[in-house]
Amino acid sequence: MNKIYTHLYSLGNSAGTVVQKFVNRKDDIVPRELNRAVEFMEKLMSRGEFNSKNIDNLLLEDAKSNQEKLDSFLCLRCKVSYFISNYIKKLYKDNSGSGISLNEMALITLTDYGSSYFKVSINEANKKAFKEIESSLDIKKKIRKNIIFKSNFFELKKFKEIIELPLSFQILLTYNIKKGSIQKWSNLKTQNYGRLKSYLNEYKVKIESKWVFLAYRSEIQIKKAFNFYDGDGNLEYVLKLFNSYKENYELLEGKTKKWIPDDFFIEKLNPKQKNKDNLEKLISALRKSFKNLSIDAPLSKEDNQDLNETQMRIFDKKELLKLDAEIIRLIDSYIPNIYGRFLDIKFRKEIELFIQFPERKKIWKMYCDGLSQREISRTLGCNQTRVSRILNEKVMFNDITNIFINKITNKENKKQIEIELEKAFEVNNMNEIYKFQSHLDIIKIFNPLIENNKEYLKDKIAQYICFRFYNEIRGYVKKII
Repeated sequence: MNKIYTHLYSLGNSAGTVVQKFVNRKDDIVPRELNRAVEFMEKLMSRGEFNSKNIDNLLLEDAKSNQEKLDSFLCLRCKVSYFISNYIKKLYKDNSGSGISLNEMALITLTDYGSSYFKVSINEANKKAFKEIESSLDIKKKIRKNIIFKSNFFELKKFKEIIELPLSFQILLTYNIKKGSIQKWSNLKTQNYGRLKSYLNEYKVKIESKWVFLAYRSEIQIKKAFNFYDGDGNLEYVLKLFNSYKENYELLEGKTKKWIPDDFFIEKLNPKQKNKDNLEKLISALRKSFKNLSIDAPLSKEDNQDLNETQMRIFDKKELLKLDAEIIRLIDSYIPNIYGRFLDIKFRKEIELFIQFPERKKIWKMYCDGLSQREISRTLGCNQTRVSRILNEKVMFNDITNIFINKITNKENKKQIEIELEKAFEVNNMNEIYKFQSHLDIIKIFNPLIENNKEYLKDKIAQYICFRFYNEIRGYVKKII
């Protein structure tokens, strides 16, 4: 019997239980045999030989035929979990250097644990919609603001527009067998699943075909990848082929993320190619080289991350002289009143993620204790890129900088400064005149209509904030987490 219909894939080893281990481990997605699914499939297969499409048809028809039909729907849930699992494993394999975690993706996508019942929390957002369908529901139990009902096709379909159901349920409730296989639909829905896309965006991972991936590489990356290339030709031949590929790709119209080169495209390449073999081998070489980023490079990716991290925290005297004394005075005055509120808001969402992804909390705690990103990655045994993306120090200090600039340049503030400047002129107070005039000059620098070096100045302000308030900010984060 095909196990694809009887084993449910999830992150854990028992129904509804998620194994709370370090989420960067690669072996926690486990198939769990469900006795009810086994018994149902044994009965079904005893009726004769069926191919996969026929089985899917029979199971779907059975699931839709009666509200009491749970087991046929459960078998389909198993199959969908298998395809989701394979999809995120491949996604992880193709992008493992980006810092993404296979187990975090599993926690996002594989949230069906095979239960016969489903619990829904009623809140202000869905209360009205729930009232409209309540009389039609086959509710097993009500506990305060939670309702529990059978996880069959009929009941789940009623909730499709009210709450966000687990991905596997979304796939099955929207699947149309006439439009393709359940595997293709599972892959498409997983690829476009909002929660997964948001997670991948956090790590700057783009889901694209390998052919689009190749079109956006550089000559430097090709040179580094050549050590892994086992196709035809020397480096000069490969670079010529690569540049021809890029040029012809740029000329295409209506390109999509899933674009695949056809025979006509291959014929136009120079040097001439009989098929896609050399291009396939070049893509494979690129992906291998991304997993060995230190090869033939002046600095490894980890070394570059260490360098960036150090640059954010070191602000020497020469750099300090490049900032106007008034800017420094304003920063020192404003930032203590800015970073607390900013961090409170930032960590509301982050603390919610701590429950689902406990490793994130460990990373932030170690950061607060003064460990470098490399030290954190070594202690936890995870990718340094992943640590860097979770902390994202540069973005954090840039955000604080933007809030600071908005505060010192708002219209109300400008009017008040102009009034104070007039008063200073009236009494000929040179210190006050200099201070308020400097402040107005700063506001002028950040006028979006004026072309100047404002971005350079923003970077310097962010670096100074990090240099000046690093310990205070780290201490504040430690308190709130």
